[in-house]
Amino acid sequence: MDGVGGKPGWAWLFFLEGIVSVLFGVLSFFVLPRSVDEASFLTSSEKEEILAQLRREGTLNNEADVFSWREVGSKNAHVQYASLFFSIAGINSQGPALATWLSNNAAPQTRRATAIALGFVMTNVGAIIALWLFSAWSKPPRYTTGTIVLLVFSCMMVFLCFCNLFYLQAQNQKKAFKRKKGLREEEAPGLGDGSAWFAYTL
Repeated sequence: MDGVGGKPGWAWLFFLEGIVSVLFGVLSFFVLPRSVDEASFLTSSEKEEILAQLRREGTLNNEADVFSWREVGSKNAHVQYASLFFSIAGINSQGPALATWLSNNAAPQTRRATAIALGFVMTNVGAIIALWLFSAWSKPPRYTTGTIVLLVFSCMMVFLCFCNLFYLQAQNQKKAFKRKKGLREEEAPGLGDGSAWFAYTL
């Protein structure tokens, strides 16, 4: 499909995957049941068992709820369910952004590949920790300990990103000063991102 619609072939890969995801999301809004009672694929005994479990966990609320920002952080089951979608969107969007930041600020290729690999290793380590946070270390239905730990880590990540941003900005200023004082031919080869002519992406 290279050249179709004036787009390169690799771009169509993202277009097609995105179209399928969007169509599936819209379709699921009409197909997925609104509640346990409306789940046609469950038997009556299965519905009763699930409802009983939800009552024991305190997550079943039969009252009509209207979203309000005042309810964020409350025990409202509908608000908690909606916040889950926001958190998933935030988690899934940070991976490509951080991987791009790593790849743009590391050179040569071996250092770049190592940086990206270490980034994904840390991501998977976080997934392992989260598994323990929401099983042995944090109890349902609120999972308070796990939620607090993840919130602290998220705040730390934002803080460290800003620290890295200021650091890279300072390094770019130092490199700009070096470029004014010398020629590229005078610089030792193979410096990668240590070269004065390598500008970090902010």
